[in-house]
Amino acid sequence: MDIFRDFNSSVENAVNFTEDTVSYEILDSDVIQEEQFSSLFVIGMAVGYILYGVAIIFGIPCNGFVLYRMTRFAKHSGEVFSNGTGICLFAMAIADIVSLVSISIHYILSFGLFHFNVPLHIAICKLVIFMTHVSTSVSIWSWLLMSMLRYLSVYYPLVYIRLWKLPIRVLSITFGGAFLTNIWLLIIVTYIPSEVSKSGEIVSTGGCAQTPLVDLYPDLNRVFLLIEIFWSFCIPTGIIVFVDSSVYLCRYSLIRQTKELEKDLRKSNCPQTKKNKKNLWRWLVIALIDVGLNLPEQINRMAMILGFVEDNNEPTEFYLLMRVFAQLLYYLQFSFNGVYLALFIYDKSTKTTHTQQRTLSKKKSEQSENITLVCGRSPDVKYHYNSVASNNSDDEHPIIRDKSFRKSQKHQYNSVPSNNSDEEHPILREKVSMKIQKFPVKAIKSLGDV
Repeated sequence: MDIFRDFNSSVENAVNFTEDTVSYEILDSDVIQEEQFSSLFVIGMAVGYILYGVAIIFGIPCNGFVLYRMTRFAKHSGEVFSNGTGICLFAMAIADIVSLVSISIHYILSFGLFHFNVPLHIAICKLVIFMTHVSTSVSIWSWLLMSMLRYLSVYYPLVYIRLWKLPIRVLSITFGGAFLTNIWLLIIVTYIPSEVSKSGEIVSTGGCAQTPLVDLYPDLNRVFLLIEIFWSFCIPTGIIVFVDSSVYLCRYSLIRQTKELEKDLRKSNCPQTKKNKKNLWRWLVIALIDVGLNLPEQINRMAMILGFVEDNNEPTEFYLLMRVFAQLLYYLQFSFNGVYLALFIYDKSTKTTHTQQRTLSKKKSEQSENITLVCGRSPDVKYHYNSVASNNSDDEHPIIRDKSFRKSQKHQYNSVPSNNSDEEHPILREKVSMKIQKFPVKAIKSLGDV
């Protein structure tokens, strides 16, 4: 997870495995001139570091907005918050903020603006790197938990209802797993001071690095790094892809069935179906983008751990640029994950009760103003009501007649034999007609909510 690295004369140390996932050093201008890097490489590195700053500046306030929204949601609907996706988004936002703050600390310290003694610098390296690894792991497992809740609600709704306090329990296990898989970093992470020659020239820039956990088994670090990658990337990503695709296929199947029914009812142009399709595509695209942002950095880490990238080879400018932008994409997701999940994916399930009531009243008012309920082509009940009234023998509608007349009509209806269908009472005929007209409207309404 090295974000800022010194490319000095001993550049082979920059890709040494023992420094790979924990070194945070910045490119020195004197070193650039000494090594005679190309101008394109220098510009690319500068752009990468600027984008790091942009991700931090915008990412922390965005996750703060998610915390504010989830706090309001917890105050209005505490039970729904603790048993649904609200607590997951809250945990993800906190983890993303911790990760971005850790990156910003290394970003600031890499410029050499603050000078600490060696023991304090070692403590900072241990704490910040440990918190970065833990927070990134908790963040992606929070995403996985939200996907699992959605999967259970679709395929096993009764199980989902009976699982009390499930998110809190799973988040506790997640934090425990992230803590255990990264606790070894507190032991092996250290700080290497800068080396200065007798003439005053900087031989190597200091920074956070890792030492072998066991001197006799230096490759043991690789094993723990591999376990951490499987825990924080491979396992949650595989499950997320599976459950999200399963829910997507399930909902797509329901929408296809709904479309066929609407086509039979001549309502195939209903905007509700188009809206559902749009939400499903947006949902799928966001999941794919998140996997794409993780993939380059995780592939590079796996290549380093498994030895596909030789430690002693001198890195090329292309490889160094690729490393910086792969890490940039990896940390960029923590800036905006919680925001688009809260605003676009889980917006309806994390609204406060007041907001839900206001939205419901708004929908009711729109429906009352617009008599056409479904796609502008539902039966006009009022028109049918008037047409039935005009077919009666009297000019006046039976419902607006006075009580005495209706009583007489009721008495007359009771006196008519049941097998006389031609002389059926107009009120009864009216009720039957209304039921016939209401049935397709309710059916189409229920289909639109799928």
